[in-house]
Amino acid sequence: MAFYESDEVLVVGHHTGYFGEQVDKLGDIAFNPREIDRAVWSKIIHPQIGEKPGSIEKYGRETGDYVSFDPQKQGEILDRILPKNKPAILVTGHNHSNFTENIPFRGGQMLRVENCVSRHPSRAGEGASFVEIRLADLTQDPKNPEQAVSFKKVK
Repeated sequence: MAFYESDEVLVVGHHTGYFGEQVDKLGDIAFNPREIDRAVWSKIIHPQIGEKPGSIEKYGRETGDYVSFDPQKQGEILDRILPKNKPAILVTGHNHSNFTENIPFRGGQMLRVENCVSRHPSRAGEGASFVEIRLADLTQDPKNPEQAVSFKKVK
């Protein structure tokens, strides 16, 4: 998990998404993300296009610590823990693909960046990339974060 914070913006980067129902502040996941009663392993899914909770749930049936969230619920959770005075970008790496999307956040949108560096054929394969976030561009124009993001092919 990684954080970049300036006076204007916040970038949160993580692999599997320790953002769950019981997280109350960023420190809960920054300092002890595996504390089972404070955070969860979560994945964003889109039920409206047929995505369903995946195999991660089978590991948490008894305790509920592995769950999938739709973008609306994930935005609500992030709203609770992220600083109120600055826009944020969320960078994740769970779906094994490269794309950006807006998720609902504080009555507006937050840019979610999905990034896959794996060249494994069943994951991103030849499409494997790393994500570049140009912090100067993001700081200059925080209302258009997609302008600060690009994918660079892994060679």
